Amino acid sequence: MKQFDVTTEQLGEIAIVRLIGELDASTSPVADTAMTEALESTSKAVLIDCSSLTYISSAGLGAVLSTYHDCNHRSVQLLLYGLQPKIKSVLGILGLEKVIPTVATEKEALQAVTQGV
Repeated sequence: MKQFDVTTEQLGEIAIVRLIGELDASTSPVADTAMTEALESTSKAVLIDCSSLTYISSAGLGAVLSTYHDCNHRSVQLLLYGLQPKIKSVLGILGLEKVIPTVATEKEALQAVTQGV
């Protein structure tokens, strides 16, 4: 069985979701639930930490995109950060880096949402 875990953290009005391991069809429901709960807990921003995400399938991308659309609907910012080269490449090939904002570090993500970028 593939290793996957997801944790969440609340920093005031900002929710952080940490994706760890392989996000695929079997693990995307868990990630989707965590991202939905994070969105419901905030009115400002959801940050998705991808620094420990080693793989993402189309199902995993679907869960992230679903959260992105839900955030837009509620006027909540969504940022991805800490993308590994393979994950960044997948997003780039699909053109998703132009749709979903990404930054390199958690510090940059927090600065971006607190400055309203």
